[in-house]
Amino acid sequence: MPRPVPGTSPPREAPRQAAPGGPAGTGVAAGPVPRPGPAVRTIGPVSATPHTVSPRSFNDAPEIGDTFKSGRPVIVNLQDVERDLRRRLIDFSSGLCYALGGKMSRVADHVFLLTPAGVDPERPDRDQPVS
Repeated sequence: MPRPVPGTSPPREAPRQAAPGGPAGTGVAAGPVPRPGPAVRTIGPVSATPHTVSPRSFNDAPEIGDTFKSGRPVIVNLQDVERDLRRRLIDFSSGLCYALGGKMSRVADHVFLLTPAGVDPERPDRDQPVS
């Protein structure tokens, strides 16, 4: 803030002009202020073909995570995996789904489908007639 010079008066602020339709001197408009529409247009669920991973060690977990983070569903086949490793991979997968807002569902014995938020996985049998 500038220091006042002796013998002069401090500068005065210009009076505020009223916004159109608002009370004089307040600078506030009467009525609602229009807001811009959403910046992102939402569409229906994205459909994607699942990527299948059959891990052999916990070192295969990044493939599951990276594929899921890219927005693609992942089928995790744990049928030939020992019990302790299976538990670790299930814990990893469920934490991944929880953290990113996805879903994890069991589709067969020791086979899981990880579905990212907003994605509807394609199923090859979807177009097949039900008998």
